[in-house]
Amino acid sequence: MAAVMMMQSVWLSIVISCIANRKLPTVTQVISVITILIGTVLATGLLPFEHTVSIKGLLLSFLSALAYALTIQFTGNVGQTIHPLTKAHLMSGGALVVILCIWLPSLFPLHHIGLAIQWGSLTSFFSMLLPLTCFSFFMPKLSMGIGPIISSLELPSSVIFAFILVNERVTIYQLIGIGLIILAVIIANLLPLRFKHAYQL
Repeated sequence: MAAVMMMQSVWLSIVISCIANRKLPTVTQVISVITILIGTVLATGLLPFEHTVSIKGLLLSFLSALAYALTIQFTGNVGQTIHPLTKAHLMSGGALVVILCIWLPSLFPLHHIGLAIQWGSLTSFFSMLLPLTCFSFFMPKLSMGIGPIISSLELPSSVIFAFILVNERVTIYQLIGIGLIILAVIIANLLPLRFKHAYQL
């Protein structure tokens, strides 16, 4: 459920982008978002749904999706004159400050500090520094709404690597969901190009 709520960042990003640019979303974007949301429900193994849901948890998950959507917009639209590496460092530093403000009391006393630094450094590189750097470099080059749709590929990537690295069980529904998400990304990127090429011809 948390993963499903987090993927609401896809349509939230498009809404924020449309408001900021005063443009309506395209039909292709709407179809892609709907396909991604359906694929997300399947890929996360949410069905059949047999658990009670915390309303507070749903709200917090939705707020995290909103924060992620804003992050996508900021990396693409704010500080375009700043070097991408500098922007990534500033955003990572800001995230560190926020995280320390929330979690610092739970860090003491420190246990297994060496192991924590080892795995924490590896995780932070792939989950924070590398993504933000790539976002800062390439997000400004993408057309409105494409970046959030491409970012939805993180869910099928997580499922695939969970299967490869920790031998997690993957159901047929999850495979269908992954296929739908990848299909949505292809539609969002290739379909407009085909129409543009046909129009030019």
